[in-house]
Amino acid sequence: MPLKEWIRKILVNVATYDAGTIGRLHWLIKTVVPLTKDKKNIFILDAGCGKKGAIALKLSRRLLNANILAIDINKQVISNIREKLSLKSKNVIFDVASLLNNREKNKFDIIYCMDVLEHIEDDLIVLERFLQALVPGGYLIIHIPLSIRKSYLEKWSEPIDVWPDEHVRDGYNESEIREKINMAGFKILCIKNTFGKFGGIAYEIWMILYHYTGRGKVWLQSFLRPLIEVLLWLDPFMVTKKGRGLLILAEKPKNR
Repeated sequence: MPLKEWIRKILVNVATYDAGTIGRLHWLIKTVVPLTKDKKNIFILDAGCGKKGAIALKLSRRLLNANILAIDINKQVISNIREKLSLKSKNVIFDVASLLNNREKNKFDIIYCMDVLEHIEDDLIVLERFLQALVPGGYLIIHIPLSIRKSYLEKWSEPIDVWPDEHVRDGYNESEIREKINMAGFKILCIKNTFGKFGGIAYEIWMILYHYTGRGKVWLQSFLRPLIEVLLWLDPFMVTKKGRGLLILAEKPKNR
């Protein structure tokens, strides 16, 4: 590969880096790996894989004993992912589907849904669809943003950490999401605060760089990315009392 093309690819990779996705991936891996240890032919649903399908792709390389179905409602998103990334992993399939209209029954061992529910008005219906789609004793892993989020770099990051056109709600509080998951019929196993001091600082640094419009933006991103990566990797190993998000692990009762 010519040097110029190699440099261009590196810079594109840096410019499109998403600290939120990587942080959620670390939390998902720490949660899902113990659930799949020593098991074969695990069937997993990525409920709302997003623009690049990055979490499904990275998880498929980590869980070689699993088959992952990654779905999204956006046809163009799925088309783009299939065109660019389909050859990179043999145990993940990308498909177009609506979480509200999903009628699968007793099919998946694990369903994960990472920062998707805040985009859906009828979130309780989606949770009920998840229960229906899981095998008895199957697991649901959800990550959501908190409605009141801890900020570590508030002076610089708070005014720009908003996505008004993408969310139907700012986030959830713990009691609200706990009630909805229980209403759907799940048994909650644990709820953890995520993006604490390490992950929160990493995410806010990335947000500041994302919105920075001055000269040398890509070089700043390249310089600070290793720090961001380390902080995100450490975050799931820290005890967090207040953070920016919640990760919930729930189980479908074996008698359902």
